[in-house]
Amino acid sequence: MMPMVKTYQRESIIKLPEALNDEYIPEEVLYRDNEIKELTGGIKAFVNYNFSQNYFLYGSTGVGKTLTAKKLCQKADDEQINIQHVYINCWENHTRMSALNIIADKLKLVMPRRGIAVDELYERITSCLVNQNKKILVVLDEADRMIYSKYAKDSLLYDLTRMKKSHVMVILISNDESLPYYLDQRIKSSLALKFLEFSSYTVQQLKDILKERAKIALHINTFDDEVIGLCAAIASKRGDARLGLAVLREAALIAENEEKKKISIEDVYKAKEKLFELKKRNFDEIEKKIIETIKVAENKQITSGELYKKLNEINERTLRNKLENLVNTGVLTKEEIKINRGNSSLFKLNEKML
Repeated sequence: MMPMVKTYQRESIIKLPEALNDEYIPEEVLYRDNEIKELTGGIKAFVNYNFSQNYFLYGSTGVGKTLTAKKLCQKADDEQINIQHVYINCWENHTRMSALNIIADKLKLVMPRRGIAVDELYERITSCLVNQNKKILVVLDEADRMIYSKYAKDSLLYDLTRMKKSHVMVILISNDESLPYYLDQRIKSSLALKFLEFSSYTVQQLKDILKERAKIALHINTFDDEVIGLCAAIASKRGDARLGLAVLREAALIAENEEKKKISIEDVYKAKEKLFELKKRNFDEIEKKIIETIKVAENKQITSGELYKKLNEINERTLRNKLENLVNTGVLTKEEIKINRGNSSLFKLNEKML
């Protein structure tokens, strides 16, 4: 029996709040048909013919990489494709043990009460796949956390490449296009990744995406095309659908709190100010360290690699989140640049925002 979804009463603006979160998986993922078709074809070839094809999904934040991968897994279930699938966020599960535990849970492996060593866990997973002739799709989101971290020497990728190719398919997801170039040569050769770029959304595409989500999330007659258009315009600088959703969500909450029946343009501007204007707040200690580090750098700019080295005492996930917040609020600008064989991020300080 499906769980009942909690909805607000009619006098509110928001009908289905979870539909305004970026984790929500809509019935149709707009403007990613080609990517879903390519990945679905790869899965079917893997299941039906043992053709092993692994993928690397890359592109900037909010362009549908994670949503597409999750939709792909959902589609495999709906179409009853004979494959297990597991989604692992490497920022939350960045060690070999934690990732293998998630795979073991998906395969419903029973673990001894005494606990189990990581190598034994790996062997049990491998035996299960081979002996029961199972196939599994492993999606590693935010894969840079796994590859760039101090745990890389025990990387899950090495384990996956040691398993039989006829049993394991891998999808890596990252904002960093250069990520695969940093892999160990043996892993790189074994994975033979197919690159799949997710381009930024256009303004019109953002409008369509936000409008469809608004129809699901909000009551009828509580928003108009002008509101959706402004949310899309705000998000269009980066082609980031998550940003557009965040603005729409905040505007809806502002309108509700003011007991309005409809979201106005003024509500959207208030939402933008609330989300992006940092002049009115104090920076925390980590943000201050980031700002001071960039201040003393040459031309008041620094690459992501240099910044991570200088602030290596700060947890990588925390540092990344702080950087994203500072970029979103205009304190820093972020530019993708070419370095050697791949891309990197260049952060510049916008002192007008200090």
